[in-house]
Amino acid sequence: MCANCCRPHPLWLAVFLWHGTGSPLTRTELLDCHFDTGHRTSNYSEEEALKAFQRYAGDEDKFGVDGVLKFCEDLNVTPEDVAVLVLAYKAECQQMGCFTKEEFLRCFRVMDVATPEQLASKIADVRDELDDPAVFRAVYRFAFKYALSTIHPPARNLDLSTAKEMWHVLLARRWPLTHDFFAFLDHKAAASKRPVVITRDQWFGVHDFAVHVAPDLSSGYSEDDAWPVLLDEFVAWKRERDAQQQQQPQQQQSEEQRIGQGKHHYYQHRQVGNGGGHHQ
Repeated sequence: MCANCCRPHPLWLAVFLWHGTGSPLTRTELLDCHFDTGHRTSNYSEEEALKAFQRYAGDEDKFGVDGVLKFCEDLNVTPEDVAVLVLAYKAECQQMGCFTKEEFLRCFRVMDVATPEQLASKIADVRDELDDPAVFRAVYRFAFKYALSTIHPPARNLDLSTAKEMWHVLLARRWPLTHDFFAFLDHKAAASKRPVVITRDQWFGVHDFAVHVAPDLSSGYSEDDAWPVLLDEFVAWKRERDAQQQQQPQQQQSEEQRIGQGKHHYYQHRQVGNGGGHHQ
C-alpha cells in the first residue's frame, strides 16, 4: 500500500487539531486544510490575484461600492445575487460593500482561482453550495453581522428594512412563507409606535423556523417550543388571516345564495301579480 493511502485526510486532521488544542480553526485554515490534499494542482496565483485586485482598488488597500459593482459586473452577477454574499462569507469580509486586499486574496485562494474570469465560471457552483444545510446555516449566520456593518452608528439589532433585504436574498427562493412573513412584519410595523428591529436571536430563529416548520404550519411548530416571540406572533397572525380568507368564500357564497333566493321570490311574485291582472 502506498504511503499516500495511509495519509490522514486533512478534514480529520482539522478536527483533531480543534479537539486537541481546544482552539477552533479559522474558516480559512479549515478550508485550506480541506483543499490541501497533496493530489491537486492549485490554480491560485497571488501575483495574478493582486493584479485583479488592482483593477478595482487601484493603489488603495481596499475598494468600496464602485469597485464592488465593477467586480460584480466582471462576475456577471448583480450585487443582490446570493453568490456575492457567499463569496463575502468565504473572504471573511467585515464591511458590506467593501473588499480589503486581504479579504480579496483570501476569496481567490479559497475559491482556487487567479482571475475574476475564472471565478465567474464557478458562480453556479457557489450558489449550489447553499444546498448543503451546514453551509447555508453558516452563511445565514454570517449575514447578520455582515448586514450590521452597514448601520451607523454601530448597533446590536438590524432595522427592519435592512433585515428584509437580506432575508430576500437568502430566503425568497427557499422559504415558501417569505412573502407571508414580510406581510406580517409590515403589519406589525404599521401597528407599532416604535421602529421594529430584528435581534440576533430572532434572526437565527427565522432560519430554524424556515428549515424545520412546514409551510402550512402543520408540523415542526409548537407553542410549547422556545421560539422567539416574533415567530409565535407570526404563526398566530397567519392562522387568523388564513381562517378569515377561508371564511370569505363561504360568506360570499351565502350572500350569492341569499340574493338568488330573493330574485326567485321576486319573479314568483311578479308572475302571480301578472296572472291575476288578466280578466276576460
